[in-house]
Amino acid sequence: MEPDSESRKGGTDLTWPSDRMARILDLTPRRMNRLVSEGILFREEKGRYSPVKNVVAYIRYLRDRRDPAGLSNEDDDKATRRALNVARHDEIRLNMEVTARTRIPLDLIEEIDERLHSNIAGILKSRRNKTLDEEALSDIFGELRQVGPTLRAWHQQVTAAEAILELPKSTPTQPAEEGGGDESE
Repeated sequence: MEPDSESRKGGTDLTWPSDRMARILDLTPRRMNRLVSEGILFREEKGRYSPVKNVVAYIRYLRDRRDPAGLSNEDDDKATRRALNVARHDEIRLNMEVTARTRIPLDLIEEIDERLHSNIAGILKSRRNKTLDEEALSDIFGELRQVGPTLRAWHQQVTAAEAILELPKSTPTQPAEEGGGDESE
């Protein structure tokens, strides 16, 4: 009797030849041997493989390759939600810093920087082929000195706009009865 049929009777010692095992896993025999040498698949004896043990091992290997951290979909969803919450927290914190005027928005800095450079470039172009005299240097440094006042002006505009938008801090609206009755009187 051949080993395969004996193994089938007992059910626990079933082994297959390497070519049959490779076909069931959709691998070449060479790739299967490489996976055995990497410890992913298991050889029971020379040229024989346990199909159950190796199919389970190969599925785990493929799952781990797809998801190296070994996270399930539920864990992956939790990690994604956690990352999203952290990003939202950071965004809220940055917006609060801008509102509290402890941080200047990047778009404002870029706008001021662009204006500054274009103004200085205009000064230099207007003096092309001329030496930079005291007046030109004074104009350039004057532009550089405008950065601080421009930022302060922005700060004052934001503060004024916030003061206008700020609602008075009072208790919720009182019922009409407290006002003394009908307003039409």
